[in-house]
Parts: sequence; structure tokens; C-alpha cells
Amino acid sequence: TGRKGADGDSGATHGGADSVEGRIGQKEGQTDQKGRASEEALSAEHIAILGQDSPRRHLPRWPWITLLVLFLFASIFGVMIWKKAEHNSALRDCRDAVGTSVRARARLRKTLDSIASTSASVTSKQVSDGKVVDELRTEMAAASSVMGSNGKKSVDEQCPVESSTASLKSSAVSAAKSSRAMTQQEKRVRAASAAVIAGRDAKTLVDAQGSLSALVTAATTLLDSAEGQTAETEYRDELSTRITAAQDLVRTKAGDVSADDLAERCRDGVTSLQAAMDDLSASIARQSGIDCDVLKCVALTFDDGPSAVNDVKLRDELEKLKVKAT
Repeated sequence: TGRKGADGDSGATHGGADSVEGRIGQKEGQTDQKGRASEEALSAEHIAILGQDSPRRHLPRWPWITLLVLFLFASIFGVMIWKKAEHNSALRDCRDAVGTSVRARARLRKTLDSIASTSASVTSKQVSDGKVVDELRTEMAAASSVMGSNGKKSVDEQCPVESSTASLKSSAVSAAKSSRAMTQQEKRVRAASAAVIAGRDAKTLVDAQGSLSALVTAATTLLDSAEGQTAETEYRDELSTRITAAQDLVRTKAGDVSADDLAERCRDGVTSLQAAMDDLSASIARQSGIDCDVLKCVALTFDDGPSAVNDVKLRDELEKLKVKAT
């Protein structure tokens, strides 16, 4: 019984201790829960404070509007400057093109005036080929047509400052085209004029060489017939020299020497050869005792020669009549 009471006391003691420890543990648990709850409350409060709708910092809108307005004004001003520069460039190009056209027209006009007093006065009978004369007239008419009437206007009249850019560009293109056409036409007119001058010089040379060649034939006949008729051999020698020089001129072709110069030399050759023939004829007359300064002399000329057929008949007939002839 005593042990049972002791065991009972012991159990009561242990039971009481467990009850105290339980209460202590419960309080500690409650304290921990309160601590955790406080921490959670503080965290939630902190988050709530941080998450509250505090006043936000917004940039003012007026700088953006100002920048936009400045950009628009700058764009408009830039376009105006570009348009002005484009207009000035078109005006400058127009005036340059028109100035070039005016100068081309003046050169063409000067060329036509020069040709009018030279090759334009040549007729088809004065050239070796009459077609070149017709071609020159055609090119001169085309030149007058291509010059038109715009050349009478000044540069400022054809490119006024108040004209639009498109109009100035159009005028520049038109003036450049007209300038090229007049330059090309001037070249064609000059070429046609040169062809006429060349044809005239060629015809002149042919005529001059033909006249000299005919006189060479007559001089050769005189030189042969003067054999033994005069003792003044220097006249025969001079005529022989002149004949040789004339033959060289007749055989010469235009090349190193221009046709005009060669024709002039042929005309000089005719003059010198005729003088040598006259000197020899006078010597023969003196040797025959006939002085035409004292006696009345008649000179017969036959202009349809020299002729290989007629000359022989004339010489034979004159020889029968004992008539001196050269």
C-alpha cells in the first residue's frame, strides 16, 4: 500500500511536471507563432508601403512638342532652301546653254556672210562638177532655217528669273539642242564651201594647164620651123628652155602645191612662153630682111588650133605661096 501510494505520488509528480512542461511548450509555441505572425505582418506592411500608389515621376510633354515643331519648321525650311538651290541651278544652266547657243548662232552667221562673198558667188560653169554648187546652196538654206528666231532674244529674255524650274530646264535643253544643230550645220556649210572652192580651183587649173599645153605645141612648132632661119640662136635656146619649163607645169599635179598656186604658175608660164615665141619670131623677121617697122606687114592668125590635121594643110599651102609663117 505504501509502495502503491509512493508510486501514486511519483506518478502525480511526473504528471504535474509534464503538465507544466506542456504549458511552457504551449506558451513558447504561441510566442513563436506570434513572432512569426509579427514578422509576416511587418513584411506585409513593408510590402504594402512599397506597393502603395506613391506619386510617379512623368517627364513633361512640352519638350517633345517643341522638338516636333522645330523638326517640322526645319523640314519646311530645308525644302525651301533645296527648291531655291534647284531653281538657281536651273537658271544658271539655262543661261549657260542659251549663251552657248547665241555664240553658235553668231559663228554660223559669220560663216554665211563670209561664204556669201566667196564660194557662194561661184557658178556651176566655174567648177569641175556643178553638183557642189547646188549642195552649197542647200546647206546655206538649211543653216538659215536652223538658226531660227530665238537668237534675236537676249539671254535674260529666254531665261527670266521668274520662270519656273521646269520651264528653265526645258529652255536649257532646247538651247543645247539648238546649239548642237547650229554647230553641226556650220561644219556642213564649211565643208560644202570648201568643195566649191576646190572644184573652182580644179577647173581653173585644168583650164590653165590646157592653155599652156596648147601654147607648148605651138612653140614647139615654131622652134622646129626656125631651124636655119635666124643666126640669133639665143632666142631659140630661150624658147627651148621655156618649152621645157612649161611642159613640167603641165605634168604637175596639185598636191604639194595648191591648185590655185599651180594655176597661177601656169598662167605665168603662158606669159613667159609667149614672150619667148615673140622674140624668136622677131629674130626670124629680121634675118629675112623684112622690117615691119618700115614695111606694111600683115599677120594672119588661126585660132582653131593647134590641130594635127589643119596645121599641116595650112603650112603646105603657105609654103606653096612662099609665105613666111610661124
